[in-house]
Amino acid sequence: MESIIDLVCELKKKCIESDNQFIAKLDISDSEYNFMKALINCRHLNSKAVAKRMGLSLSRVSRILDSMVHKGYVLRWQDEKDRRTINIKLSDKGEELKIIIVKFRQECDDKIFAALPYKDIHLLQNSLKTIISVL
Repeated sequence: MESIIDLVCELKKKCIESDNQFIAKLDISDSEYNFMKALINCRHLNSKAVAKRMGLSLSRVSRILDSMVHKGYVLRWQDEKDRRTINIKLSDKGEELKIIIVKFRQECDDKIFAALPYKDIHLLQNSLKTIISVL
């Protein structure tokens, strides 16, 4: 019987390969893709909140943000009340990219759902959450 950790590592490898093939078609890096994923369910945030969501330093997020602003995906402005805070919002171009990313991720979910009986999907989700919590 295969070990669970080996299966989890194989799943991670497959997900990374799939993501890499997808982002190779876009004009973004892996870090920019992860930045976009952090903004998917948000209207706007500040750089500190994005850094926390991504688990990165504020300086690393600042470099990614510079690139995303340069490419026209993100708008940023200094907070009027706290000059140290940088507010972030997706531009129209960023919103279009977000839609493409959401669609790709939904297609990945759909492949998984199509391969599993309906009753097993909830079990899989709970099992994955448990594995994440113990690692």
